[in-house]
Amino acid sequence: MDAFLVTEPQYIKRVLMTDATTYEKGPEFRSQFLDLLGNGVLTSEGDLWKFHRGMTRPFLNKHRYSDLQLFYDHTETLINRLKDRMREGFPADWQDLAHRYTLDTATTFLFGHDFRSLAADLPCPPLHPSRELSSDGKRVHHFFHAFQQAQVQTARRLRYGRFWPLFEFWRNRVREHVNVIESFLEPVIESVVLREKHHPRSAECQDEETLLEYLTRLTDDQRLIKDQTMNLLIGARDTTASTLTSAVYVLTQRPDVCQRLRREVVDMVGHRVPSYDDLHKMKYLRAFINEVLRLYPPVPITIRASTRPTVWPAAGPTEKPVYIPAHTRIYVALLIMHRRKDLWGPDADEFDPDRWLDERLHKYFIPNPSIFLPFHAGPRICLGQQFAYNSLSFVLVRLLQSFSQFELVLYDDDASESSSRSGVEFQTHLTMFVKGALWIKMQEPVEDPI
Repeated sequence: MDAFLVTEPQYIKRVLMTDATTYEKGPEFRSQFLDLLGNGVLTSEGDLWKFHRGMTRPFLNKHRYSDLQLFYDHTETLINRLKDRMREGFPADWQDLAHRYTLDTATTFLFGHDFRSLAADLPCPPLHPSRELSSDGKRVHHFFHAFQQAQVQTARRLRYGRFWPLFEFWRNRVREHVNVIESFLEPVIESVVLREKHHPRSAECQDEETLLEYLTRLTDDQRLIKDQTMNLLIGARDTTASTLTSAVYVLTQRPDVCQRLRREVVDMVGHRVPSYDDLHKMKYLRAFINEVLRLYPPVPITIRASTRPTVWPAAGPTEKPVYIPAHTRIYVALLIMHRRKDLWGPDADEFDPDRWLDERLHKYFIPNPSIFLPFHAGPRICLGQQFAYNSLSFVLVRLLQSFSQFELVLYDDDASESSSRSGVEFQTHLTMFVKGALWIKMQEPVEDPI
């Protein structure tokens, strides 16, 4: 098929922002994602997309994303599980824990139903004798496997292009996993719909309602509600979990950055629970998160399709205009753009949060903010951007209050522990993730307990 891989900021801005109506998801993309996302906000176009977007936008206001109690409850469970595992003397799979945390916060926020995956059995490292999973542990493992495989199989359809149905001629490789996911979600959705139908909240209590309760006030179409909640669950869970995974990986590789972050936390917060204002005053913390999002964007590539032929102007004095035929797939490669040395400087491949605080910010980013788009841009910009920043900030602060050192543990093919500090492989389906597991040892502070 004909396709363009785009890394030029002015072209990406054109596709996502200034001429967004010319570049839609496209019928091929929608057919590939129909089983996973239905006709939700991430796949729909035109009036249906406006309807989905209009339903969700009013709910995700500052009052919702500035309430840190949601993060506090689940973060405390996360920290306690980590401490228990460290005291047992074994590493923990941080990627698994990050997905559990984001699943529990997402289901609580969206459905008012805590999935309680953090309370279930944790996976054991290769050197640890395997244990029989409890019923809760099997339930969580079953759901996580289905959630992962549904996205892996959908991403495979993207690689096969318009011929993907030939590779699923005998069975639908996405639907079989989506059926498992829906078996968990449908009872929750149905119970909320019935409750709201017979006992709707009063106007005075609507500030405390979940997104699912909010949606049931707007429509009684359960298919539409299910599609929308599935879209938002993937958006809320996987992108934040991906960034948390990358952030802690960086802490294992850069103890200097880790100690500087801890010092900012100790100086500004000490031992108390951070407030919304505290999180927004921590400049180095925000710079750290931005640098993680720059080098490890959770959605490294996004896809569009041209609806009509058009010509892009030359990107520079020595370049030529680019002709884009109609119905051509456009791969917007944010991962590559975020690492271009001509856009970010000669040290673009280095992890350096100070680039968001020193003269490089004014030299590179401020004159051309389109070079940094981890939440995308334009009409389809992520509605949960501030929600994600608050969640990431809160978890990282509590982690740094609880642990002073983060060590990456690798296992060789013979399951023996390796002392190498490299060897982690990042991959992507719909979001970026670490292949296998991210085994981490964390050390509680001794000299400066907070």
